[in-house]
Amino acid sequence: RFVNVDVSTREGLQRASYLGFGHANVAEVMFSPYLYKAAAVFEGPTYRGRAFGLFRDPVDREVSRFYYRRGAEHEVANANTYLPELNFITIAKYSLTSFWEGNAVVRMLADLKENQKPTYEDLELAMEIVRRKILVGLMDHMEESIAIFDQYFGFAPRLDFDEQWFMDCKTNKAFGGGANHNSKKGKVDPESSTYKNLARRNRYDNELYAYIVHLFETRKQLEGVDMSHGVGRVNGRVYAVPNDPIENVPPFVSGEEVNEDAGEEDYGLNK
Repeated sequence: RFVNVDVSTREGLQRASYLGFGHANVAEVMFSPYLYKAAAVFEGPTYRGRAFGLFRDPVDREVSRFYYRRGAEHEVANANTYLPELNFITIAKYSLTSFWEGNAVVRMLADLKENQKPTYEDLELAMEIVRRKILVGLMDHMEESIAIFDQYFGFAPRLDFDEQWFMDCKTNKAFGGGANHNSKKGKVDPESSTYKNLARRNRYDNELYAYIVHLFETRKQLEGVDMSHGVGRVNGRVYAVPNDPIENVPPFVSGEEVNEDAGEEDYGLNK
């Protein structure tokens, strides 16, 4: 079932809220890059949204984004996405330019304004939001992630679904690449200065990603555990199911406080 609202834009989310999309029970899944605006769609008392997301290594994400922005002619109306001038520079040059701004995920989760510089407090807030509100999956563990989403949300086909269509759709979206597929994507040597430049500009996202990997592995350990009461227990420690505001669960921190002024040789990558 499809609904005629564009939740990929802020304006579309405002329209969705105005139309009562969140409590109309006309769709089961909504995909949007704007977490806070999307959450506002579900502010009614009847239906509450539950968030899930696929996360990607920040450097890998930025390399793929570089090649995507080169050829995204179908997004010519979006000046922030399609940049044909990138065809005339290398990824090494790109890593040093102002064409991109790092820490995209922390910035989104902390609801920062454009050009607002993230802080370590923003990173901690992002970690807490991910821990308490988002069921996480990893793009480099796609099959396991889809299985976790299936189990938690009950995405398996119902009697009124065509099962083959469901399986084909899941396979194509999960393993065919979709918007994140890029046959031109190159690899960057982890020992290169280009990789270190990309990592340094994404220093907070690197910390967050290490934490997300930790949450993902924890969630895998919870497979088979009764989650009906909103919590699970692993090695004596309590973990909350997303959207369950369990208190007093200390956040996992993957490394020391980030030094915003650190040079390439000072920044420890958390992979």
